[in-house]
Amino acid sequence: MTCPSCAAEAPKGARFCPACAAPLAAASGSPAPEDATELAPAAGFPTPSSGSGSPPSSTPGSGAGGERFVPGALLAGRYRVVGLLGQGGMGEVYRADDLKLGQPVALKFLPQAVAADDEWLSRFLTEVRVARQISNPHVCRVYDVGEAEGHHFLSMEYIDGEDLASLLRRIGRLPQDKAVQIARQVCTGLAAAHEQGILHRDLKPANVMIDGRGNAKITDFGLAGLAESFTREDAFSGTPAYMAPEQLAGREVTRRSDIYALGLVLYQLFSGKPAFEGKSVAEISRLHQETSPTTPSSFVEGFDPTVERVILRCLEKEPGQRPASALAVSAALPGGDPLAAALAAGETPSPEMVAAAGAEGRLESRAALALLGAFVLLTVAFVLLAARYQISAVIPLDKPRDVLIDRARELIESLGSDRDQVADSAFRFGYDGDLLRYLKRPHRSGDSWQLLRGGRPAALFFWYRESPRLMAPELGFSTRVRQDDPPLLVSGMESVVLDTRGRLIEYARVPPQLEDGGASSGAESPAPDWEVLFGAAGLEIASFTPASSVWVPRFHSDRRAAWVGEVPELPGTEVRVEAASYRGRPTSFQLLGPWSRAERQVDIVRTAGWMANQAASVVLIVLVLMAGIWAARRNLRAGRGDRRGASRLALSMFGIQLLVWLLESHHTGQAGDEFGMLVRATGLALFVSAALWLLYIGLEPFVRRYTPEGIISWSRLLAGRWQDPLVGRDFVLGAVVGTGLTVIGLSAIPLIRWIEKTPLLPSVVWTDPLLGSRWTASSLLEAIPNATFGAMFLVFLWFLLCWILRRRELAAVVLLGLVTFSQVAQDTFSFVGLALSLGMALLVLVVLMRVGLLCLIVSNIFGAVLANLPISLELSSWYALGSWVVLIVVATAVLYAWKLALGGRPLFPEARPAGLARPGSSGR
Repeated sequence: MTCPSCAAEAPKGARFCPACAAPLAAASGSPAPEDATELAPAAGFPTPSSGSGSPPSSTPGSGAGGERFVPGALLAGRYRVVGLLGQGGMGEVYRADDLKLGQPVALKFLPQAVAADDEWLSRFLTEVRVARQISNPHVCRVYDVGEAEGHHFLSMEYIDGEDLASLLRRIGRLPQDKAVQIARQVCTGLAAAHEQGILHRDLKPANVMIDGRGNAKITDFGLAGLAESFTREDAFSGTPAYMAPEQLAGREVTRRSDIYALGLVLYQLFSGKPAFEGKSVAEISRLHQETSPTTPSSFVEGFDPTVERVILRCLEKEPGQRPASALAVSAALPGGDPLAAALAAGETPSPEMVAAAGAEGRLESRAALALLGAFVLLTVAFVLLAARYQISAVIPLDKPRDVLIDRARELIESLGSDRDQVADSAFRFGYDGDLLRYLKRPHRSGDSWQLLRGGRPAALFFWYRESPRLMAPELGFSTRVRQDDPPLLVSGMESVVLDTRGRLIEYARVPPQLEDGGASSGAESPAPDWEVLFGAAGLEIASFTPASSVWVPRFHSDRRAAWVGEVPELPGTEVRVEAASYRGRPTSFQLLGPWSRAERQVDIVRTAGWMANQAASVVLIVLVLMAGIWAARRNLRAGRGDRRGASRLALSMFGIQLLVWLLESHHTGQAGDEFGMLVRATGLALFVSAALWLLYIGLEPFVRRYTPEGIISWSRLLAGRWQDPLVGRDFVLGAVVGTGLTVIGLSAIPLIRWIEKTPLLPSVVWTDPLLGSRWTASSLLEAIPNATFGAMFLVFLWFLLCWILRRRELAAVVLLGLVTFSQVAQDTFSFVGLALSLGMALLVLVVLMRVGLLCLIVSNIFGAVLANLPISLELSSWYALGSWVVLIVVATAVLYAWKLALGGRPLFPEARPAGLARPGSSGR
């Protein structure tokens, strides 16, 4: 196509010349599909164009004013014409009454000159299809398309008001408060269109109607369409005065093109003047592409600088420098609730918008005092309950770690070992799972608590290992030496197991692999002095009766022995001592009871509840992980995932995992061993981080879309605003909830013992805090990723249930049942325990649904730390200091968060002097 003004060649279908911006006629000589040259539309509808080839403004009809249909005419047997509302290049609009529904409507007809044109008719039908996809109170609704007397029309919502262009010509500019309200409504309507992938392409004041209640509605989607359907030729469609520079240059049309038009509308809305004024299309095109608009503050006194920054950002020449969405524009305007606007528009708010939304979060004085008081009371209750009902309060912890180490070394030396050959050693506390399962049996006679108080049988024990070689873990991802890792295979390795009072429970020594040359394999080896081992176990060999050995020793031996008898702490219970030796040196010694299990031969007895819980856990984990991978892929492809937040979370968890490795690993100093442990630790850290990254990418956009208020504080924390009052408030709330859950769990022990007369075992705690500060720090750090993963798993499960069941109430009931079941499945059934577990699960769900993710994570951390921290009220106890240091650190963190939650507000308002009246009062 050749431009009639400058003879330049223009792309096929173009409406403007790319060289001089003059309007172009259609190649066929038919009218152009839209009025491309209008500069000042009136009455909300396009005015006639004077450009060559443009359609006439109206066609003479039977009405006195030239309208096609006179008032009272009945169309399609349903619509009674009331009168002509407006006419222009895009057609005529009539007000009519829908006789079938009994409501007013607006009917839009194509101009008669182009009514038979296939292209115009196609665009007319496209307007119906596009507009019907958008459902928003700030977008004019389009009902249907019809035909009357051979004329196509569309029926749409009748808006009793005037268009914004007419209003601004009549009154100038709007007051700022009203302008902000109208601006937010326009942003909401435009965002609703963009959410459906629809570009308006002709946003201008004439296409924004203000109804009788003062609300804005976007109209006229005649040029709108799906973003991906537009070609380069479509860039020229629109009203030049409201087109983006890239459109005028014939480049792409994107959402940011509509954002530019939005900026022009806001400029005129707040200032009362167009951003660019020119006498011709070419001049306006040049102004848009080469100049910047005059700042409104230069001619409007007191213009809000915030509004000015928003408008000028929308009018950036480069699309990438404009706001990413209409809701981002709304969020940047002063006041209001951008989060509510995003949800109302059906759009997923950005992570930045979520972090910027919501209240400041500062606590009022009364609420702050109540929250702090609740934490203090719950902490005191926890200390009192823990000091009585934790297993560390029942089992005698008389000897600290170093004393038990010395006791084990003394025993090894007394058995003839050469201490100069020791290259490495390791130690740790552990629980006897066989004994704990034995004590949980419902029909077992005797009081478990009294058995534990004597220290024998030893539910908690201490093991110590020595080796002539450096020991590096070999099994799984563990980087700590364990009781059986590395396996006892090297000649000269020795293992000692003691109870908490330093009495021997088990001894093992690996015999030499190669016998001495002078030794005869068939010679009778001397018997060792078994009394040494009996004495180390605190037993009298004379009180035991020799018996046949039935427990096969772990290592090769040439002599075996066994005895049966009773120990003073277990009257009426027969215990067995099994021993073995090689060449006169003990290689094995075991104190066995009716609870002892042949672990290399018999598997753990699995109860129905235990198996059901394990099966449910596996199914849920696999289901959630698979759903997470699917959701993550879907969100990444749609560009909805918060990659920055997910990366920060994953990197922080990765760093914590590596720090745990540094603290708890058994470092040998050998390059090969250290590298191998680093690879395993890094692999585990990468797996945990990747799993959290996937869960977060898959989960966070759904939370941000449906319940963004639940992650406001979390988003602020990820954004680096860790001193934000809302972050402090949710941290304190999480601490209160986590401490409360711990108190409820500990309360179950005395309640069940009192109400149901069941000898419930005391609460099991971590053993690492008994080893020293670095192991304590490792346990505390390890609780963070575990708590985070557990909280995100629960949130993801909640959304998955909502999606499957389609009802939030039913999903909440199912989730409540699953959480309760997971807490009671592994314990002996108890009605009191069931009620308490149900209460704990209900509290967790309330936190999940009403407070948010950060509070849930913090409550998980506090619940894990406090429930597993050994507490003693006897400050002289050797392990009390470390536990109280942890409590003090935890309390300090809560106090600091509580101070942040106050946001600088004084806790106690300044008291007024007596007799001083309040401002504005009479003083009486």
